Amino acid sequence: MNNPVNHWLIVLLLSLGCTSLPVYAKSEDSNAPINIEADAVEMREAEGISIYTGNVKISRGSIEFSGDKIIISSEAGRVQQIDIEGQPATFYQLNDQNEDIRAQGLQMRYLAADDILELNGEALLVKQQSRFSSEHIVYDAGKDMVTAGQLQSEPSADAETGSTEKPRVKITLHPEATPPEPQPQDSKQP
Repeated sequence: MNNPVNHWLIVLLLSLGCTSLPVYAKSEDSNAPINIEADAVEMREAEGISIYTGNVKISRGSIEFSGDKIIISSEAGRVQQIDIEGQPATFYQLNDQNEDIRAQGLQMRYLAADDILELNGEALLVKQQSRFSSEHIVYDAGKDMVTAGQLQSEPSADAETGSTEKPRVKITLHPEATPPEPQPQDSKQP
């Protein structure tokens, strides 16, 4: 047990086990084992950081993250944030109502304490049948709120074309299904 890699794996698994899951998670996700696959891992114990590279996949119950590079930052044994880069990086989760939440972007950041998922670059969030696409999307699970649009710090001109047109937010919302109205019954009795 003196092997530093084994020590780090135990610290990481314990910290991931203590992670507060998003409020929209399936109840049983918190008791599910954590599975991590990657081509390589670098663990910086003093900094509380683990870096996974090469076709990284992390799952716990219905929650799935994937990307080319995933950085997990922990403090006092609790995951603080997860940064994901990919072409695209992806996120999937099923909640207790069996509604799926899917997201992808070139970069993602999950803030564990706040239950916030931030997507940047070719961002897409699909919640049930509603679809949001933009260069920047923030999904606050605790408030069940989606914010999308250009970041204030982003330049307003496209570097390649010189265009000053801002990227637009695109949204597709589907109405909730309503039950059919009852048909009046014939008053004649057979």
